[in-house]
Amino acid sequence: MTMTNDERMQRESSLIATIRTKLPEFAKACADDTELVLLDQGPTRSHLIRVLSRWSAGCKAPSSIESGCRRLVSAGIQMGAKLTADMKRVVVEQRLAFVATVCPDGTPNLSPKGTISVWDNEHLVFADIRSPGTITNLRRNPTVEINVVDPFARKGYRFKGTGEVIVDGELFQQIMNFYRGRWVDAVRSKSEARIRGFVLVKVESALPLTSPAYDDTSVDEQSIRKNWISYFAALNEG
Repeated sequence: MTMTNDERMQRESSLIATIRTKLPEFAKACADDTELVLLDQGPTRSHLIRVLSRWSAGCKAPSSIESGCRRLVSAGIQMGAKLTADMKRVVVEQRLAFVATVCPDGTPNLSPKGTISVWDNEHLVFADIRSPGTITNLRRNPTVEINVVDPFARKGYRFKGTGEVIVDGELFQQIMNFYRGRWVDAVRSKSEARIRGFVLVKVESALPLTSPAYDDTSVDEQSIRKNWISYFAALNEG
């Protein structure tokens, strides 16, 4: 039976949790979930999934798991660019992204974007209202990473790809029309005149972001969400 993208993501998340539990030292050596399980569709991934599934079922094969993980890490395999339904949901619901670009001197530039949205199954988009640094960097180097996180659930996604700056033409008008029907920071009352352009991001890699709080098996999303809702409510009292 063929799995949907959402079912595949759920399975991968479960396998990541297995690695963290069964191979804690290896997990700590990895920078993040990207280096634990990367969603390639080739034979290496298929083999690793089988090994991890056997391990989850109680079969001992830690050396195979570790070597398989390290092969994936060294190969830099990443998942396909198709955006899943849950990725789209998080982006549309949160309406805020942190966009990282590369400055001419090689240092990072991180900028919040309150206009982030989903363009299609392979692209994200945001408006250039007051983003001189981001736009300058993208024109020189189109490499970009976008993080969108639910601050209450402590979950989200990281998107890597290339950004195209669009300032006129038919596509510019299409995107402007797209934003007119959505409540975002870009289009409210007379804000359209402030839009200088758009950035259309071709997503080449999309991976889940999950707080280490979920490593504690005694907590779940509901309890984590409740805790952070209470925290922010207290911050805004009075």
